Amino acid sequence: MTQTAATRSGVQYVTIGIDREIFAVEVDQVREILDLRPMSRIPNAPSFLAGMIDVRG
Repeated sequence: MTQTAATRSGVQYVTIGIDREIFAVEVDQVREILDLRPMSRIPNAPSFLAGMIDVRG
């Protein structure tokens, strides 16, 4: 996943690349951007849930 700041018509965006898709989110809607972290598998979780990350410890 990559993040970059872009500006168009005075509005700032953060662009996020996930797989082969690129999404733009207005900066005002973003609280924080985290570095990629190791993901832990969750036993017996549904297949659509890849896992979880430790954000604050």
